[in-house]
Amino acid sequence: MEHMLVDAGLRMTYLRDPYQIDELDQDAILRDLSEGETEDLSAARLSHRNLSDFGHVILARDSRSAQTMALLAMRDGSTGQEDFLQLETAFVAPAARGRKIMNRMVALALLRVASFGPVPQVVVARTANPVWYRGLRKISRQFTGAVFFPDHESPAIRLDSAGLARRLAEQIAPNRRFDTATATLRGSRTATGKMRARPTCDDPHLEALFGRSLRFADQMLAVIDLRAQTEETILADARRVYRARQGARPQRAAIAP
Repeated sequence: MEHMLVDAGLRMTYLRDPYQIDELDQDAILRDLSEGETEDLSAARLSHRNLSDFGHVILARDSRSAQTMALLAMRDGSTGQEDFLQLETAFVAPAARGRKIMNRMVALALLRVASFGPVPQVVVARTANPVWYRGLRKISRQFTGAVFFPDHESPAIRLDSAGLARRLAEQIAPNRRFDTATATLRGSRTATGKMRARPTCDDPHLEALFGRSLRFADQMLAVIDLRAQTEETILADARRVYRARQGARPQRAAIAP
């Protein structure tokens, strides 16, 4: 299903049919995402996964050239107490960074997934990338009453959020040790293909946080908790975020888990 964002010059395509996803030209998508990149992050991190491995895929393409500008691949699941949407792979091409495309893609994901079943109460990603962590924290602030975990800007840990994170960790990485205090999955990068150096960002606080909490093979579990909101509120917020007119600004790093 396609959605036009006229003000952004983008065409969003949402796919959940594995046969349709399998028909995508993954090599061409990776080339588009890597164009202008000094290091081929997209190919390096996606080449060992088929897009058909994911339950949901959103592509953002330039409405004129049809070049792929961003990708979001996800799966949904349940802890037994809450439904969740796991953001597994996210990339923005260099030419499209700073336009907050990922905000709109996450919002569209909530809207489309909800059209086939329950509204996801939780959005989760595991990452060793401080830029992606910061992006998810910013996205959470656009949803009414959302709780972000781990929020290292908050002086206290919410016990209900920590309990949710533990349940998510059991589903997402059942064979990895989860450190609740730092929301860290120990050794989880060993299962994601050839390991590369951790991406860096221009925020010294986040750099120190990730350097202090994560060893080379670790990932952080980042959670957007929407359980306190009604389905109507979540969907209304998602529509607002998706439709928001957002201008461009420089952004140095790709968003990539």
